[in-house]
Amino acid sequence: MKMKNDLMICECHSPEHQYIYSYDEDVDKNGVVDRTVYVHVHLNKQTFWRRIILGIKYIFGYQSRYGAFDEFIVNPSDVDKFEKIVKFLKVDDLEKEIEDINKQIDIESRYYIEDIDEHESNE
Repeated sequence: MKMKNDLMICECHSPEHQYIYSYDEDVDKNGVVDRTVYVHVHLNKQTFWRRIILGIKYIFGYQSRYGAFDEFIVNPSDVDKFEKIVKFLKVDDLEKEIEDINKQIDIESRYYIEDIDEHESNE
């Protein structure tokens, strides 16, 4: 399957705050479907000298007490994209659930048919 992409841009409309989702679906030689969603996060670009300073700090183990964070403000219109990711990844669960329901229906129908046959043989 060709990878499909989806883009989510921060509510602040900064091009530096964006997520790119790539949907991938592989089928192995046994027919098992493996679904994966890759999330590509844009990292802020730094000047050459700033990267050197950050690299030196990293080498000597310096860490900010706050960690290395940025933010992404989710726009309410992006909720559908999150739902799409969940549905894409849960398809196997849904197919398994449907298969389990069908098995249960088969079992129950067999008992029903046996009851009918038993009732008819008693008459």
